[in-house]
Amino acid sequence: MKRYLFILAGVCAFVLAAIGVAAFLPATAPRWDFISLYHAVLGWARGASFYDFVLQRQLMAETAGVELDQIALDPWPYFPYPPWYLSISFFLGWLNYEWGFRTWMLLNLGMLACSAWLLTDGWPPRQRMVALVAALLYLPAIGLIAVGNYSLPVLLGASLLLYAFRRADAPLAALGLAFITFKPHIGLFFGLLGFGAILLDKSPFGRQGLRASLLAGGTLAGLGFLFEPGWLVNFPGALFYWQTSGYINECGYCISPSNLILRLFGETVGPSAAIFVSLGLLAAAGFWLWSRRETAFKPRGSLLPAAAGLTALSSPYFVNYDAVILLIPLLALWPGGGRFIRNALLALYLLPWLGLAFGRDGNFLTTLSGVVLFFIAASIDSSPRGSYNSLTTE
Repeated sequence: MKRYLFILAGVCAFVLAAIGVAAFLPATAPRWDFISLYHAVLGWARGASFYDFVLQRQLMAETAGVELDQIALDPWPYFPYPPWYLSISFFLGWLNYEWGFRTWMLLNLGMLACSAWLLTDGWPPRQRMVALVAALLYLPAIGLIAVGNYSLPVLLGASLLLYAFRRADAPLAALGLAFITFKPHIGLFFGLLGFGAILLDKSPFGRQGLRASLLAGGTLAGLGFLFEPGWLVNFPGALFYWQTSGYINECGYCISPSNLILRLFGETVGPSAAIFVSLGLLAAAGFWLWSRRETAFKPRGSLLPAAAGLTALSSPYFVNYDAVILLIPLLALWPGGGRFIRNALLALYLLPWLGLAFGRDGNFLTTLSGVVLFFIAASIDSSPRGSYNSLTTE
């Protein structure tokens, strides 16, 4: 118990330090994506619903210094994520927009660094520091931090979950599952595979992990009612309203394979139309995984790195910033790979940078890296001292 209280105290201290340091940082807050989170929190801090888009539109106009009729859903997106996201962001409503963005930027950097540290547990110190720098320089992570996106709780949650599986730490596993729910569309497969592994585990860790996970789920629901009493209705309603946006329906910035495939036929479509292609890709990936179940499902939690690639492969709504979750297989698979696999991981790490040479058309390289990582992750042992299962070249 003392250990977890120490962790909680450390997190609180880091948040307070981030708020303090952010007050002195010279930075200009962007319109994308932080503006969505900030005004949802600001509206809530003023006593409104977390999903009061009418008030948020007015607040956005005030922040931007423009007339209200210049604020439309297409260029000014709303925040359609679970109400318990407030548990890590409620204090942003007490800060002005610029200060809030700088604070969020530091918190994102902290979550990214913590994730890299958890994923490299057991590595030699020098290699661990190199991996930390590599995580900070990963192109999707740089873009995410620059615009104030909100995918990093999922990366942190999945990293915690993988660390907890290796250490048989039930409370940390439950905490990881909780963080994964903060952005459900990229945390779904981590949650299903992670909770499934706990559910099927007959050891003391499995029983403790199940109890802790159910407690975590109950706590999230309780936080939801605390922050947004009507969240069971308002949250799905916010998701539905968000999907009516033109930029979501067209999703010209989506990099999911389903969207890219449809664009080859001259179709610009959003998640609703692309979901059928995504389901076909998911079925094919699931069949391939099942055919390799003797190696892919061992050891405990070994499918979590594959979950990142599976999300990139089959999610109908997947953008550049979401690709930050690919750091999980990039780092988790490194110890178990020989020279060929490590060279492949390095090349896949660099692919998004190569894509810059092609502008937006180069996004397919990030998608390609996620797809390849899925097949690699499902083929080798992801434990810290793992070895090849099927891709042996040595």
